[in-house]
Amino acid sequence: MLTNKKLNKLLQDGDDQMSVEKKDLYDMSVEKAKGDEWYLASGTAQEKRYPVFFKLSLAMACLLLMFLGMNTYRTNFRSFATICLDVNPSIEVSINRNEKVLQVNALNEDAEKIIDGMDFKGSDLKVTVNALIGSLVRKGYINEINNSILVSVSDTDWQSGEHLEQELLDEISKLIDNGSILSQQVITDDAIRTLSKDYGISLGKAQLIKEICDGSNTYTYEELAGLTIHELNLLNKRNEGSITHRQGEPSDQAYIGIRNAIQAALDHAGISGSNVFINEAELDYENGRMIYEVEFRYEEYDYEYKIDALNAAVLHSKKTRSSATSTSAAAPSVDKIISQEEAKRNALSHAGLSEAQITDLKIELEYEDGILKYEIEFDSDGQEYDYEVDASSGKILKSEKEPQDEDDDHEDADDIDDIDDRSDDDRDDFDDHDDHDDDLDDDHDDYDDRDDYDDDDHDDRDDD
Repeated sequence: MLTNKKLNKLLQDGDDQMSVEKKDLYDMSVEKAKGDEWYLASGTAQEKRYPVFFKLSLAMACLLLMFLGMNTYRTNFRSFATICLDVNPSIEVSINRNEKVLQVNALNEDAEKIIDGMDFKGSDLKVTVNALIGSLVRKGYINEINNSILVSVSDTDWQSGEHLEQELLDEISKLIDNGSILSQQVITDDAIRTLSKDYGISLGKAQLIKEICDGSNTYTYEELAGLTIHELNLLNKRNEGSITHRQGEPSDQAYIGIRNAIQAALDHAGISGSNVFINEAELDYENGRMIYEVEFRYEEYDYEYKIDALNAAVLHSKKTRSSATSTSAAAPSVDKIISQEEAKRNALSHAGLSEAQITDLKIELEYEDGILKYEIEFDSDGQEYDYEVDASSGKILKSEKEPQDEDDDHEDADDIDDIDDRSDDDRDDFDDHDDHDDDLDDDHDDYDDRDDYDDDDHDDRDDD
């Protein structure tokens, strides 16, 4: 019979070796009797009894393995951001935290032609983007005439999304010569989701259309949904919002241009062009076609014209007696309007730069203070240049140069607070990542049956 005292003495014998008696004790179970006396259980098939600390250590190890497995899943297999490339083809790319591609989806038939059976799973994001842009160029979806692309980023973290947006902008600008790149972060609300679903377009394109419609009461979602990104880019030039950013100017080579549209209106009105005050001349979209709206005053009459942007046909004209008072401002001569290319050359010559030395070129023909002029902006060697060139004479009206602001491409100081306020409300619904952290356990229920395996393993140990 072993008493407590004898048992303790046996357990304390020797640090380096274990006595035969102690080994036997560890291999045998014991039964409690009366008082302080213990009996060895009888029988040949004996069950091992593990110390409590061993069970705790085993449980902690299992928890650690489960945590590491979940962390590995989150890093390598869970989608942390989605990028959509829209031209007319719409392609969706899902990436993990390490910017490795998880999946590439074609959102329409044209996109199927671009992917063309290529497997991008596990590829680096930049490699994938290079391949997709290359395919878009080779198949003619991006060219000198249609030079626009929309890059939309959906990320659970706003700052991470901004970084990814800039990274993609830099990469794509290297791949498209003289391209016009629209970039944005998608802030999905019910209106954007509905627009995307109803018209079968990407969330990014839906957000761009909503932004254009919000900035003008002349368009409807239905008529804009069928336009290409290039056409939307041209329309959005006059209504640039705080969400979508643009790098590079959209080409108008497919259309007659503002200069020819003005001339077509003047020819129809039988006006030579001198002493004409131009109130408006811009590209627009109406009744399923791209048009130029031209408004001007000549002598005591106001003229309104709508000119077909493809063939210069007069679609609408109106002449009314003007209510404007006479002005001493010099009237612009529109007998000869210099080309955009000539205006650019004049500005670059004044700056002492070649076209190869500049980036982020923007050119717009505008009427302001009685003068039709080109507004030209570009960057070079850390400096921002701002020019105004007379559209009739080519004379430099204004020139400014100042150090480049690194945040200009992605931040409008007047609107950034509104974006932050809006994004606080909208991020709850951001790309179906609702309550990401709270739902993490649910997201891993099916992860390689790891949870079920661990639960079963622990149940077996508890039964022991």
